[in-house]
Amino acid sequence: MRLRIAAGVRHSTGRLRTYDGSVRYPTELADSATLLTSSIDLGPRGNEAVKMLTGHGLRTSVGLDLDTIKLLLAVTGEEHIVEYCPTDQRRFADVDACRAWVSKHRSFVAITDATSSALLAYGWSGPDTNKHVPGADITTAYRVSRAGQAMTKHIRESGDASFRLGIQLGELVIATATNMYGGASDQVSLETWASNSAARHLYGLLGFEQLDSAPNEPATRPTLAPTRVVDDERCFYVLRNYS
Repeated sequence: MRLRIAAGVRHSTGRLRTYDGSVRYPTELADSATLLTSSIDLGPRGNEAVKMLTGHGLRTSVGLDLDTIKLLLAVTGEEHIVEYCPTDQRRFADVDACRAWVSKHRSFVAITDATSSALLAYGWSGPDTNKHVPGADITTAYRVSRAGQAMTKHIRESGDASFRLGIQLGELVIATATNMYGGASDQVSLETWASNSAARHLYGLLGFEQLDSAPNEPATRPTLAPTRVVDDERCFYVLRNYS
């Protein structure tokens, strides 16, 4: 399957282009991120997420390019991300690290503020075999930055009390995995820590079902303090309630 991209569209707030067609998971950094619009078939849930985000002045894109990397480097060190996802700082440490990460067939999804270009949320999907979730070989991940948390609060206080940026991010990661890259919804998986209750609640709302925790997973996880660990448990999820 070949990459098909419509004529490039350059926006004053960043290098973006419209998308037309389906692609394989990328293995290289993008020349520019691809803007997700309502004209792209992301399925009912994905298209509704794009519509909602656009209506609130937010911009969604897929693809990891140099402009997006600059935004990403500024948020991976935020305390709440480091607490549960410390490997993001190594995974996206610099351009070379990002290039190596993309080479493993990864699709990066970003939500930014159309006005300030601040990175509000990011996530990804890609093929990855996990012995704890046999048959669900599309791994996914989801992060909301401090700016994203503040934006969610602002939108909710401005009248849309049901808005949750994490839900919209999740819908887009799933929609790109299943519609752009051709995966089946029940192949989509994720893993998280048991103590991350907010994230686990969100996953349930998206349609993920928790599997039995693996008994051989470490019972502790690292924390912000390099020499301190806490008791915890790894949890594994498969997307089984998605339509």
